[in-house]
Amino acid sequence: MTTRGAPPIDLMRDERRRLLEQGGASSDTVDRVLQALGRPLPTDCPDPSHLPPGSEVFVPDWITCAVDAHRRGAVAALRDMAVELNFPIAAGLRDTPEYRRLCLDTDTATAELPRGRTDGGPAWEAPERIRLFLHDTGAGLLPVIEAPARADFLILVRALGHRNEPVPVPDSMGANFLNGYANRRRFLAVREARAAGVLHQEPPDSALWKDRLLLLSAGAYSGVPTATMEVSETEWLHRSRTIRLHHESCHVMVRRLFPTLVFGIQDELVADFAGLMEAAGTFRASEFLAFMGLEHFPSYRTGGRFENYLRRLDGHPEAIQVVQRLLVGAAQAVEAFFACWDCTGFRRDKIRVLSALTYLPLEVLAGPEAATRLSRLLPAPPHAQGAP
Repeated sequence: MTTRGAPPIDLMRDERRRLLEQGGASSDTVDRVLQALGRPLPTDCPDPSHLPPGSEVFVPDWITCAVDAHRRGAVAALRDMAVELNFPIAAGLRDTPEYRRLCLDTDTATAELPRGRTDGGPAWEAPERIRLFLHDTGAGLLPVIEAPARADFLILVRALGHRNEPVPVPDSMGANFLNGYANRRRFLAVREARAAGVLHQEPPDSALWKDRLLLLSAGAYSGVPTATMEVSETEWLHRSRTIRLHHESCHVMVRRLFPTLVFGIQDELVADFAGLMEAAGTFRASEFLAFMGLEHFPSYRTGGRFENYLRRLDGHPEAIQVVQRLLVGAAQAVEAFFACWDCTGFRRDKIRVLSALTYLPLEVLAGPEAATRLSRLLPAPPHAQGAP
């Protein structure tokens, strides 16, 4: 179904190049920027009514685990759910026979997987503060493991996202959305069911054992200090948690609406927009740019989240400057357009709003027709006094 007012994607592709060239970028830089930003999108902006209904197949297992965590502690329950948490964080661990047998080999039996172990495992700092719960994203339930102690958050990121390797984690990372965590216990159960002839499916569907979950920490969002946000420390820490939670919830929604989309820096703008609207009831470009380290553009503050995306630009100075300029322009355009949308209006039409912001490429959001494009996809909320 075509969303009324959506520009044809082939014309939009031409417009993206034209907008970049009008900004003074060289042909080589335009190619680099378009490649880095990606955005292989569907022909039409997805209709939110076509969002797959309900939660995904992995959710019931995590509900059971959350109840177990409430009864006997999150770490104990999580070690039964996630085999990797029965091992410490150590370089080269994944190549040891025991780790390979329990976490990697395909001929391991589910009965061999550890349950109820108290020995070994990571060196937790504050295991009693870790919490497991399920959050309603608006596109299904999302398991959330919250670890207020930074050291415990790093354990979870490295164990569940990097096979227990002690990989570096940026200080600006306060949440980690795992889109496709390979649930070892369910993978082996599916394999045994197929071998026993009680599961008939060719080829095997990886959605049966690939989970989406969120790892959540405490602290200031994106490492931005309280003074920058002009609120009390208590209020900023509270808002930081809300921003993180709804930022990642946005990623869940968008992935279900755009299942083939390769995520990039534009999606950080969209997700931060969602988080700020939920946390503060409004979106301010200055706050988003502080998260990215671009609050004093064209200067860049080392440590901002923008540097997490530099490798996509191969360190090309002109391309980096162009993408930074696009982020600034798009953020300002989004702030201007949604100035008449309070949090109530946003929540009422959240999925459609996030779909539109994802569908329109960054160059279009930063261009002179941004308000026109957005207004075609998003009529002003009923209480608004005139559309921007």
